Amino acid sequence: MLRTGGLRNRLRRMMESVARLFSSSRPSFYSHVWDPPLIVAQMATMQMAFWFLYGGCIVLAGVLGHPPVDLAAVFGHEALCITSSPFFWESGLALHASALGAGGMLAFVVGRSRKCLDFATTVMLFHILAVALYSFALPACRSAWLCYASALALLYAVGTFLCRHVELTEIPILPLTTRKSVEVSRMVRV
Repeated sequence: MLRTGGLRNRLRRMMESVARLFSSSRPSFYSHVWDPPLIVAQMATMQMAFWFLYGGCIVLAGVLGHPPVDLAAVFGHEALCITSSPFFWESGLALHASALGAGGMLAFVVGRSRKCLDFATTVMLFHILAVALYSFALPACRSAWLCYASALALLYAVGTFLCRHVELTEIPILPLTTRKSVEVSRMVRV
């Protein structure tokens, strides 16, 4: 029998160690120091997470029997053309599901709502660049551009929402009055 508590704890510890990996170079209150290696590492992590999720969604749809599972399904723009692809809805759903998951990763990797638009745009632009390099052309149909734009909006919205949720959590402050300070104040009064 699978114990879910142990699995949850391991997953929580793994996510905390990944978060520490990216946040160990900055203090608890965000510093405005220019750190190019950190930015490049965050961009690479976000891009690989997006492509991993997109490929996983394509494979899941392929297991269910809909689109063919190959590299053209991930990097070909023909799958997102509504007029020429019989698998438009599956490919579009996979793109949006991966944007949703990458938006969740944005909160862990970047952690700042001010940077969500930059990183979301970078992820989608690099994906469009990879699609153009694979296909030797930019997407010609409007439905592909509409899918990319709506996936960008979804990635940005989810990432910003989760980053703001993390940023707005209360910072624990020690209580100003403790038992000893109350006892000391009573002794001073007497």
